[in-house]
Order: sequence, then structure tokens, then C-alpha cells
Amino acid sequence: KYFSNHQGDLKNGSIDNPDLKCSNKVDGSFLRQEVDRYIIGILQESSDRPTTDDLCETLLEMLASNKSDDELQNELFELLGAEGLELIEKLLQQRRTIVEKTLTHTTDLKLSYLQEASKKGIGGNAQPIYGCQVTVQSEQEKQLLKQYRREEKRLAKREKKDEGEFSEGLQYFDPKELRSHREHALQSARIAPILTRQHDYERIHYPNVYDSKGEAMQSAAFIAGAKMLLPEDVERENNKVYEQVAIPATQPMPTGIQEKPIDIKNLDEIGQLVFKGLKRLNRIQSIVFETAYNTNENMLICAPTGAGKTNIAMLTVLHEIRQHIQQGVIRKDEFKIIYVAPMKALAAEMTNYFSKRLEPLGILVKELTGDMQLTKGEILRTQMLVTTPEKWDVVTRKSVGDVALSQIVRLLILDEVHLLHEDRGPVLESLVARTLRQVESTQSMIRILGLSATLPNFLDVATFLHVNPYIGLFFFDGRFRPVPLKQTFIGVKASNKMQQLHDMEEVCYEKVLIQLKEGHQVMVFVHARNSTVRTAMALQEMAKNQ
Repeated sequence: KYFSNHQGDLKNGSIDNPDLKCSNKVDGSFLRQEVDRYIIGILQESSDRPTTDDLCETLLEMLASNKSDDELQNELFELLGAEGLELIEKLLQQRRTIVEKTLTHTTDLKLSYLQEASKKGIGGNAQPIYGCQVTVQSEQEKQLLKQYRREEKRLAKREKKDEGEFSEGLQYFDPKELRSHREHALQSARIAPILTRQHDYERIHYPNVYDSKGEAMQSAAFIAGAKMLLPEDVERENNKVYEQVAIPATQPMPTGIQEKPIDIKNLDEIGQLVFKGLKRLNRIQSIVFETAYNTNENMLICAPTGAGKTNIAMLTVLHEIRQHIQQGVIRKDEFKIIYVAPMKALAAEMTNYFSKRLEPLGILVKELTGDMQLTKGEILRTQMLVTTPEKWDVVTRKSVGDVALSQIVRLLILDEVHLLHEDRGPVLESLVARTLRQVESTQSMIRILGLSATLPNFLDVATFLHVNPYIGLFFFDGRFRPVPLKQTFIGVKASNKMQQLHDMEEVCYEKVLIQLKEGHQVMVFVHARNSTVRTAMALQEMAKNQ
């Protein structure tokens, strides 16, 4: 009843109190003084009365909220009771002034407190400072306070954003300027090409990849669309029958600072026995030596024909043999080495080569192809098998011998691995997949070595063979050829098919004769198998006539 009687007076501010009319008397300590007076005068006898700091903090939060005076009046009455009606009147009358003065006063007190503390610290007599204020809140009050502050921040951000967009729109909106920008964009789009090159990737540099063409394709001129021209020292010849363009051999790759040739005399005893007759490894073999001879890393070697890839395979074979030497004796029954060659003729050639080289170590090398069958005993006694993809595919599908042959394979060498792209590619792919599955299922170590000519997508093949591109990937372009390669392109001008064949045979005879007179050997390749005999007979006829 007391509150309802005074409610109208609170709304109208008609209560005659000199303290309420003097807003200029309100300062930063006004709230604390009024709260002290309320606690001492009214709550003096109460045992659970709040502290001055707690009550000041609660009242300041309520006064600083966005609630209306009516809502705040009810909450203050519930908090302070009927005895605090006088305090409620003062708080509502001077609400805004109290909040501003109190916040300013609190900031000043904090600054002065920090300055005094820093001065004490500089003086060297700094004493530990203990907090003297403890706020006790219920869990519900904490949650409500967090929600209240969150909503205030959200509203403040929304208002700030709306004001910024409105001001920017008023400041920058110009119809004529927007129209001119739009017309300029349309004109630029009309001139620009529809399809453009977009290179969004950056080429990764691998330590053992020597690819001059790849580096040139990443240059700024190539990306910008510049044309690639032939070298300046190209020789051209043009006559009535044909046009000839002779491209000289590329300059060899400059020797790197860290490149050191590997001398055979510096190898261990096994290496010296196998490479007997050689003084040192060539440049490519010396670069690959450390990874091939001293690690178990899977490897992919891409190098030109005749660069010495077979001896690189021999280095990996020797590394595997060295791992199975105990007290100077090779444990021949603990490992098998598989060399997969694409053709039977190549398999026979590799068998003879490895047999002669490994004979001082007592390693037995046998050929396992469709023409060369082996008994179970021969397979068990053999440490290295040279086979074809199809034959090894059959063997790994169904084990041969008392001991599963595929379970003791420790090194798989794949020669001419670029045949993955040919018709026999799926067979090679199945061999690699089966080997990798065996490694994962049995947790055994099977090293894979891939030998190939230069590949355009060597990174894809390396990923397929589980090769670490930073350690086991080696790519050598034409600059590493042991014998420089000079290329000559000849184009016959005749349009008649029969005349084209006749002119091609004459040009072929002319070029073959030049090479034979210089003492070189010559191989002539034709487009079809049935053209072989006809081309040979034509060359023979020309030789007789001249």
C-alpha cells in the first residue's frame, strides 16, 4: 500500500525533497554515500545485510540497463523493500547522472591505483596487493547477466553497422559515376578473350628433378603466351624435294657443387667385386648412389636411353644382398629379387648381364618366362629371377614351390615402367598393386624400383609406386645423355602418295650413305611391319644402280 500510494509521486517526480532537486550535487561518490546511509540507517539490525560494494554494483547495473523507469522501479522496490523508497526516488530522479558520474569516478580510481602501484614497484619496496572485494552471485544471476551483456553487444553492433551503411550510401552513391563504371566494365569485357589460361598452382621444386622443359613452361614469358622458337644455331636446308631442319645437341647440364663422382675403389668389397673392370660410376649413377646403395626407399628413375639405368638396378640389388650377410656369409634362402622386363629378348639379355656380374658372390640368376620354365627346386635355389609382366602375374596369383615365392620377395625391379600407358599397362599395374597390398597386409619390406625413359607425368607414376618425391624420385632430361643427341627433321614436299614414298626412299638412302661413309652404324625404322622388306629392297636396288 505504501508503494502504491507513492507510485504516482515517483512517476511525476512531485515528492518535495531538496536532495533530489540538486542534480549538481551528484558526483562519483554519490551512489556509495546513499548506499552507506541506507545500510547503516535501515539494515543495521539485519544479520544478512549485503556489503556496500555488492549493493553498489547491483544498483549500478540496474540503472545502466535499457529498462524503462517503470520496470526499474518495480525491480528496485523488490530489491530494497519499502524502507528504501527514499533511495529509489533519488536513484530514479538522477538515474543518468549517477551512471555517468559513477563510471567516470571508478575509472579515475583505477588509474590512480595503478599509478600508485607502479610507483611502489619502481621504488623497490613493492608489497603484494590483495583483493578486498568478493562478489557472490547465484548461477541463475550469472547466466542472466551474461545473456544481458550478450544482447547489449549484439544490439550495439547492429546499430553501428546500420549507421555505417547508411552513411556510406549517402556519401558514395552517385548515379553518373556508377553508370560510367558499368559502361567501362562492359567495354573491357567486349575486348577481353573468352577463354584464357589460368595457372592457379605453383610448381613444387624437387631436389632430384632436372627438367629444363618444365622450368621453361613455368617462366613468365610462357605463361603470358609467348611463342617458343628453335635455337639460333639451327641448320636449315630447302630444295625441290624436301625441307630439312637440323637441331644441334643440347649442352650438357653444368656440374653441381655437391656432385662428386663415385670411384669403384671407394666402395666396399662386394661393390668392388661386382663392378670389377669399371673405374667409376657415371654422372647419373653417382647422383643416385646414396639413395640406391644405402637406403630402402622406393625409387623411380627417369633417364634417357643409354644413361646407365641397369647399373642403378645393380646398386639396389647389392644393397639388398648386403642386408642378408651374417658373419661374412650371404643367407641366400632369406630373399628373392625379381627383375621384370617387358620382352623375352630383353629378359634373356638382363639374365646374362646380372649372371656375369653377380657370379663372384655366388648369386644365381635365372630367366623365368613362357619359353624358360623352371622346376620348384630351381626356383628355390635361385636368388634373382628375370621375368616378364605376364609370367610374374601368373606366379603371384598362385604360388610356386613349397615356400610361397612371393612371400620372400624383397626387391621388385620394374624395367620400362612407362609401358603403363600401353596395352600391357594393366598387367604392370596389377603387379604393383598386389605388391603394395602384400606390404600392407604382412608388414614386410618390399622395395620397388621403377626404371623408365623420360616421362611427362613422372609425379603421377611416383605416387603410384609409393615413392617419396623428395628422396626417391630422380628425373634426368636430355642434358644428361652420355652421347649427345642431334635431331634432324626432313619433310617431303610431294603431294602424290606414290611420289612421297619414292622421295622418302631416296632421302633415306642419301642419309644412310652419309652415315656409313663416316663409319657409323645405322638403324632405319618404318611405319608398318610390311614396309620393312620393301624399304630394304628399295635401298638395295638404289645401291646397285649407283
